[in-house]
Amino acid sequence: MALFDTTIGGATGTAIPGQSLLDWLASRFQAWQTARETEKALKGLSPHQLADIGIEPGDIEGYAERITRSRY
Repeated sequence: MALFDTTIGGATGTAIPGQSLLDWLASRFQAWQTARETEKALKGLSPHQLADIGIEPGDIEGYAERITRSRY
């Protein structure tokens, strides 16, 4: 018998009801890692290449976060 509940509920809408805290943390870490990798890949492109795909160099960080947020 646990002394406290290790699941986080859907009260805030940030997790699936009944999902374990460890699973939630793992998914958040994976989302952060994906955003980091996306940002790194985009920063490796030239301004001309970024313009071809419709991204301004100053928008890279926000774009990487939005992509990650929509996936996780």
